Amino acid sequence: MEEKVKQLLLEEIQRLYVEQREDQKTIQNILLLSSRYPFLSHLCNKFAVTASDWEGLVRDALFYTKNDVRYMYDRTMQIVRRFKEVMGEYFQVKNPFGTYLIPDRLSDFNRLFSLYGDFFDNIYPGIINELNITTLALERNTSHLRGKIDWNKTILNNMSTCKPNIPLNFVTLISESSLDTPENLLLLSYCIRVHLDSKALLVYNFKDPLNSEEIIILDKICSGSKSIIKNTLLQHLNQKALDYANLSIYDRQLLSLEDLVLVRLRNGLIRQKKYSLLLDWIDKYRELNIRTVSPNHTNFPLDKTKSLDMMFELWVVFEILDYLVESKGATVNKLRGNRFGVNIDGIAFELRYQPGYHGWALKGEPDYSIEVNGKCKVILDAKNWAERKDDAIYKMLGYLNNLDGSLGVLLFPNDVSLSNGYILKAVDLENNSNQIIFNCVLPLSGDNKIERKNNVLKELMELILNHITNSS
Repeated sequence: MEEKVKQLLLEEIQRLYVEQREDQKTIQNILLLSSRYPFLSHLCNKFAVTASDWEGLVRDALFYTKNDVRYMYDRTMQIVRRFKEVMGEYFQVKNPFGTYLIPDRLSDFNRLFSLYGDFFDNIYPGIINELNITTLALERNTSHLRGKIDWNKTILNNMSTCKPNIPLNFVTLISESSLDTPENLLLLSYCIRVHLDSKALLVYNFKDPLNSEEIIILDKICSGSKSIIKNTLLQHLNQKALDYANLSIYDRQLLSLEDLVLVRLRNGLIRQKKYSLLLDWIDKYRELNIRTVSPNHTNFPLDKTKSLDMMFELWVVFEILDYLVESKGATVNKLRGNRFGVNIDGIAFELRYQPGYHGWALKGEPDYSIEVNGKCKVILDAKNWAERKDDAIYKMLGYLNNLDGSLGVLLFPNDVSLSNGYILKAVDLENNSNQIIFNCVLPLSGDNKIERKNNVLKELMELILNHITNSS
């Protein structure tokens, strides 16, 4: 859908909500609205607006602010990037529109731009103003007295010329300063590496062409780094630095150079603290490893409803993993497929994303599950719904019965229409008397959303860990 058309429809939705005072539930019904408002019907017919398109537009206009979506997107990419080392690869997800790698391309480029800013605005200027200089003692054979005379060599040299008593030439040691040090070579090599990487990405043959925001980011990095390299005081090191910049970021020669700089820092041969910051920055750049980008690396399509739902699913699963590591001290390992092995104080389980099970009646595919020794113990489903939560609860009951489960967790972005409470326990039932449903609300917006989110995750994990322990 073209941006102009989208904006026109979004404005019409806002008009219906504000001026016509249609409630949110009615606005979601495109057939009903089209029968009431001829202009809207005309727009939908002219631009072939489907029910799915309309649902996404209503959500954009009334249920989410742009800040909410951006927060969910940025936060997901941030956590996934942190787990990228654990995963050893990009996280792969599929939806009806295609297969996507997470972190997505724009997120990688934004990360590259952030690292570029840190390097050229902070680290490089701090180092270049106080470059580490090495002092070399150069030996000269000259008739001019300059530097410290090495009398032993001077006498021996003059004896060989048969004029031992009247030396005409002197062997002297002259101190000269040089910028040719390992740390300066490393600094310049990463200046050049950033330039080469951004330049290559600009002409890379991506399956999904770069958008204007990505081109602006890469242009700024490319031109900015080129200017620095052209005017640097270290130009005499350019060829050496270029050789290192062309190496793989995991090449032994480059790693050895970094190790040498670290040793020199520890031994007090480098006094400027900015060189230590350079090594920290290199770790972050290596983690990004932008040269591993592939032609199929695209951007996650947040303009589609189904994709927004999937982004909510991804945000939830990685918020859970992040909480387990940061707040519970868990160790997390990426297993085959979209599986994560988790260990908390001796309690081990697998957290699976998009698992598939052969239930006793039909195949079940919840958003997530928790398994212990290969057996499903907890079923979790994320529902990015603004209203109408009852259908989600019925679906969870179906999962529990079909997959012989006893603990189901539903995760929502808000508590609208959640009238039956947060923890539902089966009471006075002959069958399924041990079933529990936890309606878990992870807020995307509002005051103290981070604190509220952490409190909910704490309650959720306590419930899950108790369930795992008591049912094993």
